Amino acid sequence: MPPNPKRSRTVRKNAPSAQASARRPIVRVSPSAREHPRPATDPTRPLHIAVAEPATVQYLRESPDIVARQYPDGVGLDDTVITIVEARDWAVASVSVWWAMTGEPATLHHVGPIAREGVSLGAIESHMQTTLPRRPETLSSDLGAALLEALRAEVDAPTSWRTTSPECDAPRSDAIGEAEIWGCRCCGRDRDAQFAPRFESHAEHSGADWVHSEKGVGVCPSCHDILHQPLAPTVDELMFSNRPQCPRCREKQALHLILGMPPGPPPHGAVAGGCVIMDGHMPDWVCGACGEEW
Repeated sequence: MPPNPKRSRTVRKNAPSAQASARRPIVRVSPSAREHPRPATDPTRPLHIAVAEPATVQYLRESPDIVARQYPDGVGLDDTVITIVEARDWAVASVSVWWAMTGEPATLHHVGPIAREGVSLGAIESHMQTTLPRRPETLSSDLGAALLEALRAEVDAPTSWRTTSPECDAPRSDAIGEAEIWGCRCCGRDRDAQFAPRFESHAEHSGADWVHSEKGVGVCPSCHDILHQPLAPTVDELMFSNRPQCPRCREKQALHLILGMPPGPPPHGAVAGGCVIMDGHMPDWVCGACGEEW
């Protein structure tokens, strides 16, 4: 049967009720032969909402099998489990089935429909014209079928975040003006490119410990879309992913080193390197982890 890890959990808003099980469900396998050679959603079996810990969002993008989930009571073999998580907004992270071949332990197998970047729960609710639970819960058969149908529709044609989160698209002159000088803070595209982007202001979600959350940061439309994916990276995660690895410690925390007399304070992701510019090769980057310059 599936393992049963026990761990302390931080109580968050919309926390599951006391009846919700914080354990992996106990799934018993019948000794009879399996009817299906591959796991698949079974409309005759219950559909359950499981909640993943918000701290595991980055792992959901990389290794969805290792995240901690909270389940409702009564999850059984062949049941469908839809995992949701409170990322930037609430999102569906995976659709899975508790499944096993005869004589083997039951495990959670991922099935469709799902998108690697997750699916907005708010967009799914717009399709369904109803509100879905943000806690472990077993859905009625009709609601479960409607959820899967809306999920498929949203995977096939995702709703733009500009419809579900229009407040982030409000212009912030300081952030956009900064991007006009220094370029997109996440990918580096600037106004001198042959086909320069129209810069936009992005506000990091309120739960992030980030000094730019109020004034926003200037980004190109492509990076802005990535930052609003349901399982989105943070500004720093996206920014550092597009920058070189430190040749000394191998960390990816490269900060742009600005030398000379810049027109203003360094933008997010950059540091001032002094006013004196010497002859010879000057470094472009400094590692935020070890201080190496290159």
